[in-house]
Amino acid sequence: MSDEFDLTDLDTASARPGALDAAPLSGQLGELVERAVGVRLAAEAEAIAQAQFEEMLTPELHTALADAVRRALTAVTTPEAEPGERGSVGEVGPYYPNAYRFFTEFLAPAYRRKTVDYPAMRWCPSWFCHPEARARVDALWRAWEYLRLDPATGMSVWWKDHADHHMAKLLSPDGTFKDCTPHHRQVHPLPSIDIPTELLNLDDAHPATERS
Repeated sequence: MSDEFDLTDLDTASARPGALDAAPLSGQLGELVERAVGVRLAAEAEAIAQAQFEEMLTPELHTALADAVRRALTAVTTPEAEPGERGSVGEVGPYYPNAYRFFTEFLAPAYRRKTVDYPAMRWCPSWFCHPEARARVDALWRAWEYLRLDPATGMSVWWKDHADHHMAKLLSPDGTFKDCTPHHRQVHPLPSIDIPTELLNLDDAHPATERS
């Protein structure tokens, strides 16, 4: 048998210029088309999901999502305390940066009450213009930040001893907003004569002694 290469063994069609590249090129084009279709389908699916998400994203769901994200970030960035050890707000930082964010993101959504055209409860949408309301909400925020670190009964104590107490005062028809209106009206402070200068200048750390 001769060892010489026989040109007749080649397919005459495959011997034509460019014929050897046709099959690989077709495969590459098929992969490109599949990838392009996949990218377009993914983009369409994302647009549909975004539209559906916007329809379903109620204020309550947004608040719940924000709380979940904050809890997850806190869990990741806050070192775990040793068993039996209770951290302080100063050590881990507040969950809400101030009383106003606490009211907007937690207290208002949690404390839902009928306050419009309902004589049993009074509320002013401009509550932060009332010094008493600001002070009570601030107290609620600080107590919540402290008691949230107690995983056992902290929240129960906060609701029973703090939230229900202060909110009852704020919502009472004879309470903080008694003389206010739904559109807000400045309420006069408690009447008082001018306080003597020596009383105003007292140091809280040194209570005044009784005067004869």
